[in-house]
Amino acid sequence: METKTQHGPGLGIRLAGRTWATRHLVAGCTVALVAGMMIGYSGKKPSAGDGAAKPIVALGSLTSPAPAGGTTSTTDTTATTGTTATTSPAATEAKPTVLMANTPGQGPSELPVFAAGGPWSIGWHFRCVNAPGGTGTFTLQVIPAGDGAPQPAVEQTSREAQGISPEAAPGRQHLKIITDPACQWAVKVTGIGP
Repeated sequence: METKTQHGPGLGIRLAGRTWATRHLVAGCTVALVAGMMIGYSGKKPSAGDGAAKPIVALGSLTSPAPAGGTTSTTDTTATTGTTATTSPAATEAKPTVLMANTPGQGPSELPVFAAGGPWSIGWHFRCVNAPGGTGTFTLQVIPAGDGAPQPAVEQTSREAQGISPEAAPGRQHLKIITDPACQWAVKVTGIGP
């Protein structure tokens, strides 16, 4: 390897020169590295990093919490009426079943009618990361069949949330979802059948 001596203006710095072969070896390694990175990246899809591309998950094995036994008093979670319902011993011993299967969707929706013979629960999950500002409001109402007034069961404003809302009113009813069109959700109802 040949060495060239260069002097800076009054500094006395000695620089080692590189040969033609060394320069081409470094350039070739750099090109190979960049080409390898491009080949490795070419099969990957970009990710938003915030879960925006993920589909809403199914709610799986949601079960209503069954009372321990005997007659139990349950407070309605709507907090607007403050009513209390009492369940019979027979209803507390019944095994919870799926009253409405896991139903995923997006945006506002009215879900099919189901019938409950006793206490029941709504399992819910929503994701509003694609809504303007990255958050949204998710409202879930219980509407009794016939001419009943809607009762709010869930009112949340967030990027994403999930939970289980216990309900007590037996009978035929359906659920109404009010949310931003970009919000994804999944809902499942379990409880005591008719």
